[in-house]
Amino acid sequence: MYEGERYKEYLESVINSEEYGRLNEVEKNKGRKVANNIRKQLLENAKKMAIQVTISAMQQPEIYLMLDIDDKLINDSIATNNTVSERRFAEFVKEKEMLMKRIAQERVDNIK
Repeated sequence: MYEGERYKEYLESVINSEEYGRLNEVEKNKGRKVANNIRKQLLENAKKMAIQVTISAMQQPEIYLMLDIDDKLINDSIATNNTVSERRFAEFVKEKEMLMKRIAQERVDNIK
């Protein structure tokens, strides 16, 4: 939510900027493709800025306190994520082994 608010704020500042206002002039002089590339870069920069500001804000300890996130919750989340990843990998390996057995059996059946 914070990132979305920052993105909206930066988009508004980009749209209200002189550079964005001159895009019609650029389009007339240099073509639509050049103007669209500039427009795209301006919007991408707004997005990147919003992400960077959000990352910076989220690295502040006070944010974690406000969200009731402590070291125990972080460690529990990491452990849960690792357990889920290990379980998914084990299932993947099992499915791969079953597939290989089926392919081998089909080859044997085709030889007969």
